[in-house]
Amino acid sequence: MTLALLALASASETLGCSGTVCEALDAMVPEANDLVDPSGGSSFLDTTNPGDRSPAAWVDRLQEIVDTAEAAGCTVEGWTVGRHAHGTFTWAWDDLGDGSVQRSSDAGSAAGVMGRKSFTATMGDVEVGADGSRFNGARRLWASRTGEGGWLAGYSIRERGTLGVALALHGTCAASDPARTFDTWFGPDGLLTFADPLPGLYMLEESVTGFRIHHMDLDTFEVTAIGDLDLDIVAGGLTWDGNRGVLYLVTGLHGDDLYALNPNTAELTLIGTLGVSYMEDLAYDADADVLYGVTEGGRVYTLDPTTAVATHLKNTTIFYPGMALDPTRGQLLFTESLSHKIYVMDTTTLTKSLLFDDTLNSPFIGLAYDAARDLFWGVDSAGALWTHDPAASYARTDLPDVGIRSTSAALIP
Repeated sequence: MTLALLALASASETLGCSGTVCEALDAMVPEANDLVDPSGGSSFLDTTNPGDRSPAAWVDRLQEIVDTAEAAGCTVEGWTVGRHAHGTFTWAWDDLGDGSVQRSSDAGSAAGVMGRKSFTATMGDVEVGADGSRFNGARRLWASRTGEGGWLAGYSIRERGTLGVALALHGTCAASDPARTFDTWFGPDGLLTFADPLPGLYMLEESVTGFRIHHMDLDTFEVTAIGDLDLDIVAGGLTWDGNRGVLYLVTGLHGDDLYALNPNTAELTLIGTLGVSYMEDLAYDADADVLYGVTEGGRVYTLDPTTAVATHLKNTTIFYPGMALDPTRGQLLFTESLSHKIYVMDTTTLTKSLLFDDTLNSPFIGLAYDAARDLFWGVDSAGALWTHDPAASYARTDLPDVGIRSTSAALIP
């Protein structure tokens, strides 16, 4: 009995150390204990508890979050505590140092909703998880917060059964994407699904080793493989819809479906069936909100970006075409790969005209327009890379080969 009393007397909810993490833990732990047992009869977390139930166990873990944030130029602005039970979270939170602890106003309606691997919540006037959230088997959790670059990152501690407590920090990334910033820290089954895509040229590779998406930095020409595609593709096409944030994909001579492709992960989502075979390339007009598709034989369609329904627009008789939109001049540019010719079509009058014969040397060509540089980027199934300059009569400049057998390209600004 004496030993038990001595142990109880030495128990503390605070560490009494200094620094951002220690000061946050000293404030967080009493709030976590109160969420678990509002009567104050026991402490879920205190310095006498073993393992994860001791506040000292969380210093290095939360410091890793601070280090990850600061390395990317992000700020840590406060702490958040949650208790999860029966499919909901209840919350307490505070900006570091101001002492104004807040809680969910109504544990029944504003606590937060848990899914299988995600959660959302309203914390005062802050929406958490609206732009993405996730927790994993390593008990790490991450979520977006209202405001440009807002984030929350932390860990959960199992109480019993499906009950537990979450300890997290929150802040802002002013110059970086918070999902991309914390992806490596989060680990497998990561956060790139929620990240903004990197600007650059995205290329569709078709080779004997498989089908995959690559990203190329337009300043350094560095190429990075994004991921493999579980599709059978022959002369497929890509284009970027900046209004919806969707990279569209068609599979060319194999299949008649329209897909949304996550440019960070290569994850595919079927949008719908086109009802048109051999759709080889795509282009998107952001100003008019029109998605174009062109078939192997040069039939041009408009496509519904939400249902994939295709509506015939024009028969150009351009065979094996690559296609890109030039919004600056209101034109669709086509390459006819087998004849080595380049055509333009006015998007208002639908008038097609021959631009010039080129020395295109591959049966499959991909084009993408770069508004910032006023250039067209070209790729082909032989691994070549070049540009066309509209301001110089579409003069072609050959660049070092990328070494990727690419049949289509899309530019994300």
